[in-house]
Amino acid sequence: MIAIRPFQNRDIPEIISIWRSEPAHRALFSAVTPMLLEEFVFGRLYFDPEGFLLADQDGECCGFVHAAFMPDRDLRWVDRSRGMVDMLMVRPGPDEDRVAAELIQAGIAYLRRCGAVDIYGGAIPPYDPFYAGLYGGMVPAGTLQSDLRRTRWLATAGFVETGAVSVYQLHTQDQRPLVTRDLLLLRRQCRLETLLDPDPQDWWEANAAAHHDLWLFRALATSHATAIGRVRYSDIEPLACQWQVAAVELLSMQADGNPPTAGWDVYLLSESIKQLNQSGIRLVQWVIREGDEQAQRLAEPMGFKLVDRGVFRCLPRSG
Repeated sequence: MIAIRPFQNRDIPEIISIWRSEPAHRALFSAVTPMLLEEFVFGRLYFDPEGFLLADQDGECCGFVHAAFMPDRDLRWVDRSRGMVDMLMVRPGPDEDRVAAELIQAGIAYLRRCGAVDIYGGAIPPYDPFYAGLYGGMVPAGTLQSDLRRTRWLATAGFVETGAVSVYQLHTQDQRPLVTRDLLLLRRQCRLETLLDPDPQDWWEANAAAHHDLWLFRALATSHATAIGRVRYSDIEPLACQWQVAAVELLSMQADGNPPTAGWDVYLLSESIKQLNQSGIRLVQWVIREGDEQAQRLAEPMGFKLVDRGVFRCLPRSG
């Protein structure tokens, strides 16, 4: 018999044991510690122990689900009308699918009680409230296609695909130079400004900034110091430590001019990666929404390689 119950502080050793029993996966940080879980999960202002549910079977804790809520649209707090199964782990074994199914249903029931109308399988942009840097990277990618167990469990529970992203990586020393007329012109007319630990854009990024290093690069016209575009990066710790490489993730890139200056994105991306490489960063990850042809036209010629695909899933609304 499987008994589901909410989190208690004494469960932390069992949670770590379950986490470390997970099959090895490139995008899952395996060596969690009590300090990391406190920093990323239990110590967050919006953590609700009632939404962190554990499964006990025959006197042993065999799995857990973390049901949580999305950021609100103003990016100032959580939106209890939009919930998600943010993390799900089960000890490998013959009953793992049954345990996962019961945990998911218990998580859904908790979210419904709290007022959730839409329920997602995995985090969706712009932020993962808890597991950025522990699973996937900094930009939410739903459930990774290579993550076969969670993909199977969510599909079995009735979550349907609503969108997808492509996960690209570039080793900075392998960056291919893109030589275009616009780029050559911008190199003469612009300079790159680098800001370490820039002011956060919103309350949620301020939460992330407390645990991660951020970079902001701005392309400035040398004639009048006006920004034509900007790109933001974050480290991917502690996951990058497991990869044994200094790595960052591209968070956002935007033009400041209206209309945008021709070639601004090629200049900003190529020059910022060059600066990162000179600073000792050896890997850049970029999560690109499927259908964003402009970003893909930039990534692939520059040397980014596709390493995974992330799938967003949502539980169909009843009725």
